[in-house]
Amino acid sequence: MKPFSPDAGIPVLTEVIAAAPRPVASSDQPLAPDVDCPLDPNAVPASPLSRDEFNRVADLVLERILTQLQTRFDALLGDRLEDHLSDRLHTIAANLAMEIRHDVRQELEAIIAATRAKNSNDPDFTNG
Repeated sequence: MKPFSPDAGIPVLTEVIAAAPRPVASSDQPLAPDVDCPLDPNAVPASPLSRDEFNRVADLVLERILTQLQTRFDALLGDRLEDHLSDRLHTIAANLAMEIRHDVRQELEAIIAATRAKNSNDPDFTNG
């Protein structure tokens, strides 16, 4: 069974949004590059984000985080379930086999006892 680390499946923020140093503004150089993607680590908005833009960026970040968490959670859960179920299924199969052997033995003993009782009452029965 694999060791479980509660933090192993949690992405860090730098895995969700690539970290890059932000350019420092100088008095003669504006920080308004042309930006196509709001999650570009080098992107610096020319003006503060409007509420709609902020919500759109927040939704993108949230979706990216949820996608990574879901992927890691699925893998972690799959591994844990596989390990746990493997052990449990082995135990269940062994117990079931033992019960079946016990039941078959009881049935065979009952059949043999019934056959002996029938044959001991039969006048044509000989002991060999």
